[in-house]
Amino acid sequence: MITGHDSRRSLKPPATRLRHLALGAALTCAPSVLSAQGGPPHERDVQTISASPMSQDELVRALKSLGDSLTRLERFSGVVLLARNGVPVATESYGYADREAKRRNTPATTFNVSSIGKLFTMLAAAQLVTDGTLAMDGTIARYWPDYPDAAAASKITIRQLLEHRSGIDGDIFVNPSARRSNRDALALVTNQPLAFEPGTRQQYSNAGYVVLGEIIARVSGETYEDYIRRHVLAPAGMAATGFPSNDSLPPNTAIGYTRGLDDDQPLPSPLPPLARNTGVQPRRGSAAGGSYSNVSDLLRFVLARRQGSLGAPPRREQTIAAGGSPGSNGIIAEGLPGGYDLIVLANFDPPAAGVILDAVESWLGGGRSGPDRVRVGGPPRGGAAGPDAPRAGGIVTTTLPETPVGRVASDYLKAFATGDTSVMRAFLLTRVVPGARSWDERVAQYREMYGENGALTLVDADAASDAEITMRVTGSRSGPLVVMLRIEPAAPFRIVGMQFRMER
Repeated sequence: MITGHDSRRSLKPPATRLRHLALGAALTCAPSVLSAQGGPPHERDVQTISASPMSQDELVRALKSLGDSLTRLERFSGVVLLARNGVPVATESYGYADREAKRRNTPATTFNVSSIGKLFTMLAAAQLVTDGTLAMDGTIARYWPDYPDAAAASKITIRQLLEHRSGIDGDIFVNPSARRSNRDALALVTNQPLAFEPGTRQQYSNAGYVVLGEIIARVSGETYEDYIRRHVLAPAGMAATGFPSNDSLPPNTAIGYTRGLDDDQPLPSPLPPLARNTGVQPRRGSAAGGSYSNVSDLLRFVLARRQGSLGAPPRREQTIAAGGSPGSNGIIAEGLPGGYDLIVLANFDPPAAGVILDAVESWLGGGRSGPDRVRVGGPPRGGAAGPDAPRAGGIVTTTLPETPVGRVASDYLKAFATGDTSVMRAFLLTRVVPGARSWDERVAQYREMYGENGALTLVDADAASDAEITMRVTGSRSGPLVVMLRIEPAAPFRIVGMQFRMER
């Protein structure tokens, strides 16, 4: 997401850091190895500049610094839990659970987890398949004989509901204040025509999960909510998790705040004011999401599911699940490199939690080998695109543009993040417009800058033109910074000027 630049107040930096930042302009020049057509660097160059994973201590410090920075910029409010081998190594809280009352978030604060709640529905279905109550390829008609659309019920299977291949459509966010249970949402979906023939496509479907929740209720003899409480939450020890109504939330619950922007809309400058999301969220959660939980309970869920202690086969895959809706964004990232799990809950719009995940993946060396990234989401935030329109990759994140200036900026941040002077020397030699200062002087200045600031993580960027970009970043050892980069307007797109300054 490319955003406009706005200036924010920050803590006054140490004098030494200011000195190194002022010298940053002397590093400012680096030619790109992009092709004349603006293509990516050669594979050898990509491998050369990849960052080494951080140590645990470095990771914890960088994570706290990023959270502090994003909070000062009003881009994050919530709780972050990082665990290694199932044991928490950092739990940090940021911002306010209730901005008007100045009540701060704490590790125990519960948040609307949006469509992360689908994980509870998936587990419930797995339990019922394991005990023989459901069959993955059994149809809706088998378990719900009087389903309103008999033709659809005879074709759609449990597997297709779970995999978003059912074709069931419908906006479950119509008249949100009237919905007090999963069953209340059924009328919004069961009489709608199918979006496509079952099994022929995959299209994200909140409506399909509402139907699946009702099937769970019918075969178990309990309401969907009671089944989840008794067979998922209680066995996992998730005492703080449940389905409260948003007009009677427990005292230690975060209120969601939204800016009313569409997920794909660039953030304007200045940012719109934050407003409570109560009027746009369903009154109570459903099988499609909207329950409330905290980071400790979600870790309990992750560990219990991994151990296979919840009546279903253990899940040990590398998985990322994300939920997002107005005033709510959550991430559960399991099996990250080094044995880490990351849980982020925010009471701001997406990509509040996604920015944290992107940074942690980068710090751990660039991500996973073929993970199952679970697509979850929430109600439409622009209104015209329909309910929870899917996006590539499943998580909205802050990224640099796919343009020559954006790719050069990305390569610079990657090289800077290594902390390796030989990598930076190679970067400068191949990507810098020669100037008055020697390469040795520039490398020495880089060494000092990295020592003071650590790796730089992108917060957002403003591509002002084809030859200029302003990036707001945060240093893992310092705080918010601004990097302004100028490149040649034509191939080979070499960097001709760069300036660092503290975020104001």
